[in-house]
Amino acid sequence: METRRSSTIADSLSDRDLIMIGENLRLRLHDKAGSETIIQNRRYHLRSYPKCFEGTELIDWLVLHEEVFNRQNAIASMQKLLEKNIIHHVCDDHQFKDERLYYRFRVDDETFHTNVEVDVLLEGERLRYLLHAEYGSLFRDYTPHKSQKTFKCFLGSDLVTWFVQQGRAGFRPEAEASCRKLLENGVIRHVTDDHHFKDQKIFYQFRLDALNVKIGDLCDENDASSISHTTKANFHVDGSSIDKNTRPITDEDLLTKPVDKTGSVLKKPITLKELRDPNAPYVKKNIKIIRDNVGFGFVVRGKAPVYVQTVDPNGPGYAAGLKAGQVIVSINNQCVLEWSHTEVADLIVQYPTTINLIIMTAIQDE
Repeated sequence: METRRSSTIADSLSDRDLIMIGENLRLRLHDKAGSETIIQNRRYHLRSYPKCFEGTELIDWLVLHEEVFNRQNAIASMQKLLEKNIIHHVCDDHQFKDERLYYRFRVDDETFHTNVEVDVLLEGERLRYLLHAEYGSLFRDYTPHKSQKTFKCFLGSDLVTWFVQQGRAGFRPEAEASCRKLLENGVIRHVTDDHHFKDQKIFYQFRLDALNVKIGDLCDENDASSISHTTKANFHVDGSSIDKNTRPITDEDLLTKPVDKTGSVLKKPITLKELRDPNAPYVKKNIKIIRDNVGFGFVVRGKAPVYVQTVDPNGPGYAAGLKAGQVIVSINNQCVLEWSHTEVADLIVQYPTTINLIIMTAIQDE
């Protein structure tokens, strides 16, 4: 059962989840309140290695704290963090091993590549860690109507009050805006994904509290031998495997590619009214796509609004983060919310190299 649980969770974890899980582990290992100091300055052959940990010591710690099923599971899970560039060998000479080798979190040596979104994820996890450690009374359990109990929840108004009291915001609207950013980046969520963040008595939950993951859940217990070979597999937007020889999506396909027999990829109809509602459970994102020699690599459908129907998994749209089901709000600063997909396609093909999209997507699909 434990192996099945780990496999199921591992499949559902995104890169954003791994960043937050890695940061939580880093914070715990740095915590001086613990009896073991795993991360410390070390010396070897007269050379200093600041803020690092030993592979064997860390695995001992993970086993002791029941974070993993066994040592092999620990190796595979930490290797996954290494492959995502969250940790690395201090000289970048080794994969993760159960040996007296030194490793370090890239955040600690400032080699972790960040951007605005990643900064929000890191700060959000540090906030969660602080709240659980010192302000546990903020959390409570909540049972939605005719639903299972949800643990470690908090009221939106309580978090806003805490932000103001701690000086993280000067006034409540500023605090609410900060919390909305946390939700838009997947750090927190409404317990049933029905609301954006509001300064109201509405229950929210940190995503990692909802997942309730352990380090051993990052991969299957028996996955150590194959984990390094799975990262470059090709998949359709729905997760199914594809043939590497599949014809790429060209600019002509923006208009002419037939829609799949199942019709629209949208889970439900979307109206302009709900997209324009600032409290609707949708988030905006900027996506920059640089055209390759066959096109931008996606197909649009719909009218007021236009949405992404298909994305070529080998094309530039997919590489930029575009996904099926996302609504196109604007193209190179031109609002297209009320346009048809033929008008949007005609506009896109006018740009020979680059398009800057603003898209909207449902929070629950993030």
